[in-house]
Amino acid sequence: DKDVVQRLLEEIRLEQSDIIVSESLSPLPSSATNALPLVNSSAVIPYRYKTLIPLQNAEAVHRAQNPKRAHVFRQLCDLLSSTGVYLYSPSSFDDGDGSDPGGASLSSSSWECRQFPRASGYPEDPATGVAAAALAGSLRRRGYCGEGGNVLRFYQGRRMGMLSEIGIEFLKDGGG
Repeated sequence: DKDVVQRLLEEIRLEQSDIIVSESLSPLPSSATNALPLVNSSAVIPYRYKTLIPLQNAEAVHRAQNPKRAHVFRQLCDLLSSTGVYLYSPSSFDDGDGSDPGGASLSSSSWECRQFPRASGYPEDPATGVAAAALAGSLRRRGYCGEGGNVLRFYQGRRMGMLSEIGIEFLKDGGG
């Protein structure tokens, strides 16, 4: 529901224009500016859905703030049957000094992420393997496996000063 998503964005101080939105779930060329859909995805059974929100760039990912009102954020996540929000964008960070030179593309194998859980007793998580796995599966289904092929890297916790790197490697090509 677009209204719920808009309200979620307001809770973390982002705007609709920060999102990359696509009506199509099929792969688009890396030159496309609106290529990734907003989806609920899960990597575990029973399903623990994360709302995956693709943002324009890493700057937008890091501009987000902890939810203003935890109880409202929780209610909005409940409306989406979601356990939290996972923001992401292609990463162009040079992890040597933490600077972002810009220019990452959707064919990137590195992604900058932030996780705001629905109700875990803390506003942000510096490393979320379940969310990274859900995002990896979603990216792979849509043909965004990166220039490196079967390995994707997710950087999370940078804004918190607790940088983590989560690597996911697909060992089998195709159906399973």
